[in-house]
Amino acid sequence: MTAAGAERSAPPPALAPPPGNPRFPLFDGLRAIAAISILGLHAIVFTDYFPGWQGAYARQLAAGVCVFFVISGFLLYRPFVASRLSGRARIRFRDYARRRLLRIVPAYWFALTVLMVWPGLPGDFSRDWWIYFGFAQDFQGDTLFGGLGTAWSLGTEVSFYALLPLYAYVLSRPRFARSARSVLVSELTVLALLALGSLGFRAAVSGSHPNLGYTLAGTFDWFALGMSLAVVSAVT
Repeated sequence: MTAAGAERSAPPPALAPPPGNPRFPLFDGLRAIAAISILGLHAIVFTDYFPGWQGAYARQLAAGVCVFFVISGFLLYRPFVASRLSGRARIRFRDYARRRLLRIVPAYWFALTVLMVWPGLPGDFSRDWWIYFGFAQDFQGDTLFGGLGTAWSLGTEVSFYALLPLYAYVLSRPRFARSARSVLVSELTVLALLALGSLGFRAAVSGSHPNLGYTLAGTFDWFALGMSLAVVSAVT
């Protein structure tokens, strides 16, 4: 492939991994499967096409959201672990934040603004506009499925984006990162404990505040699974 061809085939900055880290193109197919699953779920829910037992099975297509969370955990955390093990310079937070913002914010804000104007969206935008534009609709029951109702998962993703660098920094301290083996053991132990905590939190709020089960605290077990796979991939 010529240099010009390689440049044309390179992913845009918002999709490119941090320098020195591989891109995993097969995840594009996994994303497509997850997206089709979610599209099918929404078609079934909004049309009530399968009202009986078939619908109960069809609604399991919601697992596509969990697949997206696992993918995010793997792809976003692996560069942090790999840079720590290889001794490379830490990932710059500014570059990381720029890639995350470019990936989600412009397209989401544009779609939300256009659809808010026409044909209109559920929710009180005169009062709660900052909740929907600020990816915070998960934290209140009456806004969870307001605005772009299917965008609740974006709020969860954005919370993960914000907390991941802090988590990576804490786990990069010497007490956790003396050798590849210690990294593997300490990382998997911490992630397992956090995943169990997330499962417990989701169960605890399911009756009184079910919307909180959609937040990062209630879904972190799926991110933790992807992060665990990232650790194993980077170490081995």
